Amino acid sequence: SSVMKMAYSISITPPGTTQYPLHQHNFYEIMLYLEGTGTLRTESGDYSFSPGTAIIVPKHFRHGSAAQNGFRNISVGGAFGSLLFSAVPVVIPASQDALLLGRLVYENRFSNAEYLESLIHCYTIALMQSHQSASPPERAVQKMVADIAANALHIDFSLAHILRSSGYAEDYIRSKFKAVTHSTPIEFLTHIRIEHACRLMNIYGSEMNITEIATQSGYSNSAYFSRVFKNVMGCSPLQYKKQHGASTSDIMR
Repeated sequence: SSVMKMAYSISITPPGTTQYPLHQHNFYEIMLYLEGTGTLRTESGDYSFSPGTAIIVPKHFRHGSAAQNGFRNISVGGAFGSLLFSAVPVVIPASQDALLLGRLVYENRFSNAEYLESLIHCYTIALMQSHQSASPPERAVQKMVADIAANALHIDFSLAHILRSSGYAEDYIRSKFKAVTHSTPIEFLTHIRIEHACRLMNIYGSEMNITEIATQSGYSNSAYFSRVFKNVMGCSPLQYKKQHGASTSDIMR
């Protein structure tokens, strides 16, 4: 359900949603992810999310969320002025205050206009504080997330190089990465790659063989790709293709 009040559009995704097609708005949108681990797809790159992630999407920026096992988010769209100005999406690990305020905004979407305006103002301020008050290690993790998401599908991508480039001891930054993203760096990388592989099979079906799918998903060894895929998805790539690749209704848009 959604409601327009003043300059705001407020909604929540229905239970069981696994994907949302590419679309755009003539207003800024704040998406606060409550459930699910997945990817916000855009024409300029992908942005990963997990529970507690907020992503601010600029006006006229085509985007669409997808999560293999489903996701749920609260969307608040509106004319937020210069406070949220950015030319590209901004990913923010939301503080507990921001999470609470995001939920309150949705729960009070039919409330008095002035009260709702006040809640939304507090919500955006809390998100900005979450973004600006991130510690140096948290900012290092945010950069790692962006670098992994941008390069995950390249066969020569080196996760070890990303870890070394963080400026912190590897064991420390691995633990910090886990605390911020709720996954290890290799789990995060694998999630992006396997979700992309599923998307290729959903779209192209039998037109692509397993070696081509592996290569385009960042794997130089198709046998290793198949082992990783089965470990994540519970079935082999060939089994997945048979179940999902032939039906255009299953395409991840």
